[in-house]
Amino acid sequence: MTRISLDYLGDGQGIAAPDRVLGVIALSGSSPADLSIGLPAVGPDSGGLREVWRADEDVTRRGATGNLRYARAGALLFGVLEQTLPNGGTAEAAKAAYDAMLDLIAAEGCPHLVRVSNYIADITRDENGEERYRAFNAGRQAAFESRNRRSTQAPAACGLGCGGDALRLFFLASETPGHNIENPRQISAFDYPKQYGETPPLFARATVAAGMLLISGTSSIVGHETVHIGDVAAQADETLRNLDALLAEARRLNVQVDRQALRLKVYLRHARDQPAVASRLYDAGLSAPVAWLQSDVCRPELDVEMEAHAPS
Repeated sequence: MTRISLDYLGDGQGIAAPDRVLGVIALSGSSPADLSIGLPAVGPDSGGLREVWRADEDVTRRGATGNLRYARAGALLFGVLEQTLPNGGTAEAAKAAYDAMLDLIAAEGCPHLVRVSNYIADITRDENGEERYRAFNAGRQAAFESRNRRSTQAPAACGLGCGGDALRLFFLASETPGHNIENPRQISAFDYPKQYGETPPLFARATVAAGMLLISGTSSIVGHETVHIGDVAAQADETLRNLDALLAEARRLNVQVDRQALRLKVYLRHARDQPAVASRLYDAGLSAPVAWLQSDVCRPELDVEMEAHAPS
């Protein structure tokens, strides 16, 4: 089984073993990368940061189709895509992006998505009377439905804001399916009631695949409701409880990962909240996050979201 690892490098650091690098994502800063998200970094180490996705065997092919670029190593396929979001046309643009991704993974014999990271410009902007994120969800689901993909086949994912006027995404797909994990403290995202939009989000709370536990963007939600509105420290604590619940569920799959092994990315709506959230993580005994980033979270009342991963 081909396995992956994730490294985090500052702008000035070189990339080792390039023959095994599937993709480089510039989360912040301006260093060359396969995809630049362009989020402001916050906190004491606020320089540029790149996320490096690496396989444990050499990349055998790199290619491009339309605005999608990809790399293949063993049983894994990694890709990046940037799709312009015309005003009022987010659903159509999201469907086009997901159509391209789903067509590629089918053609490459890697039909099982295990991770997709979505960064959506002005994610909470009002567009035709609804939030842009909800329009994105409609386009994503339309692409899934056109291929008879079930909601339960959706992978770990995130949906966060970014600058510019584009949808930027990167994904990992595999020849073999991952194992999805849901959080018993929360309703599955694809079962959300219609108060969050006619079309629910499509993602699993976490996926185990390619030797990695990949935890989706996680926040202060219990059931389907946001809790601790206006209290970022309490939101951070609730997010950690949700991460703990996912780790407990992972153990049911014999994935033995404890909290201290998690590598976190923390997204803050307001950069000023970094000290308060850092204090909560320190008190919980967690390692320092690999990244602190400023980004709009998909619900306006959420002030913090965390992603995490660990070798499985």
